[in-house]
Amino acid sequence: MGKGTCATGKKAIAMGFLVTVIPAFNQARELAILLPLLCGPVLVVDDGSSDQTARVASRHGAVPLRLARSGYGAALIAGFAWAMQLGFERVVTMDADLQHDPEDLPALLAGSADIVSGSRFLPQSRQRGLPPPPERQKVNRTVCQRLSELTGWRLSDAFCGLKAYRARALERLQLDEPGYAMPLQLWVQAWRAGLSLQEVPVTCIYHSAGPGRPLHDYLAVLEREACSTCSR
Repeated sequence: MGKGTCATGKKAIAMGFLVTVIPAFNQARELAILLPLLCGPVLVVDDGSSDQTARVASRHGAVPLRLARSGYGAALIAGFAWAMQLGFERVVTMDADLQHDPEDLPALLAGSADIVSGSRFLPQSRQRGLPPPPERQKVNRTVCQRLSELTGWRLSDAFCGLKAYRARALERLQLDEPGYAMPLQLWVQAWRAGLSLQEVPVTCIYHSAGPGRPLHDYLAVLEREACSTCSR
């Protein structure tokens, strides 16, 4: 990550239609590093932290939105709702754990699709440090294969949290999955809604395994959403 750079995109910020949404749980230390690298409106969704996450967010000019402990997906959904209520036209999401490089944001914002999703596994994606463990990569490949069978979309990274959304596209979704499987619900609903999708290469930065769910849990959410969406 560059020091002291404003990577979000000056033109987008000048137009006043872009907000960056960052879900965070007990990540005051990481936010103190990340937030000075961003410019423009930033919303930090504090998912029931017991540390100084909200205070650090405020200190660095971000808006803290405090929730009771609800889960990664619920934090993103709350951030989407906040952004749409305030009339932002585009929403960028990134994680607070320093595994997303702000320098990748201009390429993300250059995309024109309803959802522009970062991918750590495209041929052009850069690698910084060690790659994700083989079991994590296997989960991603299996989920991407099943998504392709269900939707025809050829995703290479089903779980990357670095994305840019058009708010009018988010308004067409009915997301309610509170945990780490929320992106799978999003993909199926986005496909059913006829939204456009573009993947762009981003830097793969991997620090630790962190929380997650077993493969069968992810697939169960995916199949449940596919069945419920077809019945609507």
